[in-house]
Amino acid sequence: MQAEAAGNPLALLELPAALAGLPAPATGLTAPLEIPAPLPLPRRIQQSYYRQVAGLPATARTFLLVAAAEESGDLGLVRRASQALGVPAATADAAERSGLIMVDQQAVAFRHPLVRAAVYQSATSAERGAAHGALAAALTGELGADRQAWHRAAAAAGPDESVAGELEQAAARARQRLGHAAAAAALERAARLTPERPDKARRLIAAAGAALDAGWLDAAIALVGQGQSLTAEPAALAEIARVRAWVAMERGAMHTVHELVVAGAEPIAGSDPVAAAAMLMLGGIAGWWAGDAKLVQDAADRMAGLALPGSAGLVPGSGAIQAMADLLAGRPAPAVPRLEALVTAARRDPPEQLDVRFYAANMAMLIGDFDGARDLMLSTVQACRAQGVIRFLAPVSLGLSYANFGQTRFRAATETATEGLRLAQDTGQPVRVAGLHSMLALLAAVGGDEPRCRKLAARALNQFAAEEVANVATMAEWALALLDLGLGRYGPALERFERTASGALRHFIHPVLFAPDQVEAAARLGAADRAAEPLARFAAWAGATGQP
Repeated sequence: MQAEAAGNPLALLELPAALAGLPAPATGLTAPLEIPAPLPLPRRIQQSYYRQVAGLPATARTFLLVAAAEESGDLGLVRRASQALGVPAATADAAERSGLIMVDQQAVAFRHPLVRAAVYQSATSAERGAAHGALAAALTGELGADRQAWHRAAAAAGPDESVAGELEQAAARARQRLGHAAAAAALERAARLTPERPDKARRLIAAAGAALDAGWLDAAIALVGQGQSLTAEPAALAEIARVRAWVAMERGAMHTVHELVVAGAEPIAGSDPVAAAAMLMLGGIAGWWAGDAKLVQDAADRMAGLALPGSAGLVPGSGAIQAMADLLAGRPAPAVPRLEALVTAARRDPPEQLDVRFYAANMAMLIGDFDGARDLMLSTVQACRAQGVIRFLAPVSLGLSYANFGQTRFRAATETATEGLRLAQDTGQPVRVAGLHSMLALLAAVGGDEPRCRKLAARALNQFAAEEVANVATMAEWALALLDLGLGRYGPALERFERTASGALRHFIHPVLFAPDQVEAAARLGAADRAAEPLARFAAWAGATGQP
């Protein structure tokens, strides 16, 4: 809105009121390749600007309309399209002399964004469609194919499968260029132009997947909601469940994630066991975040029942999920060998699937292999950036920070967590925000910064129910206990450690890793008897992992 107003005081006053009466868009998707229509103007502003246009010859007004419809300011394209509508080549000069546009050898620009808006909106829908159609016809070559598809879409008066197909192809090209946001916008527009229900559903669901990869969680949910009303096909419903589950995970609803993936995986278990396994793996990870061994065990049992081919490529697979269930149940001995084998395989041949590589990096941390975890996390960061997958960057930043912390690389851990926090906030991933707050609270405790530690820990603990994200809550409690230990408050430190290790927030990995701090608190308090349990807890894990 500020860009449209461009400093115009009347526009700044009246545009918000005008927009308040408009229905909200279904998804809010926009992308650089989309042809953006100017904001609708209040009548007073529109008439004020259009009075300057109305006195021009009809051909000059047509030239201005084509220029308003062509968002890039490509003068050559505007001239070719205008000429196809019967506008003489010299008309650009008359339009320029009006002072409404500025023209140089290659570009045309409006004097003010509101002039463009007034020109575009004062035209009839048929005139706007003709302008977009002429622009589409004037675009040629592979480089113009995407813009051509968008102009044809803007010219379409109703559903048109040929235009929808062109937009779907533009989306595929956008994904190849790692433009997930552009792909989502193109697929959504293609769906709106699609006459047949099955194709419309397929495109809406594909748009949701692209929106998810772009980090647009609200848009992803809106799109799958539209798609779900149009299909009963099991594979489509499974993809809808996958998108909903990822969004639920990012929002800290871990038990909901498990319900969604179980419901989505069951109908496709026979036809596509690999996709079913990937969904169940997500359910197992959600159970781990919740600290719920029953959820993780259920996911492992369901995965074990799938007929997976040997080349499925799911490196963690059911073995990793079973190992996580064993860890949460306090059985490190059978869990560690499985995880060691999986991490070794992942380091030797990093999986192509980003989620699988990320899971493998987390498995390394469960066995104390922080070197391996850091290597896998760094390669995942590089792959995310190379593939343009935004949604994984914040989770990987959290994992990389934790790996750095485990190596006592505190400065690197702080820098990574701070960057990850910005990403998580920008992409709307609240559970990652909470996790990064916990991580930064732990790092503040190491530095003895009490105000910062308490502030960050409170943010993490207050954001979600502990039973949904015990992983986050336990780390925040660890931070507060470590702060007390470092400041010589041994009694409160030990009490918090004990409560966190055995109470409602209990989670396997953090109590194992803070066990030495708990032993120290007991020793400094002169309560050697209270050091026995954390020592045994740590010794069982250290013995199983063989870490020095």
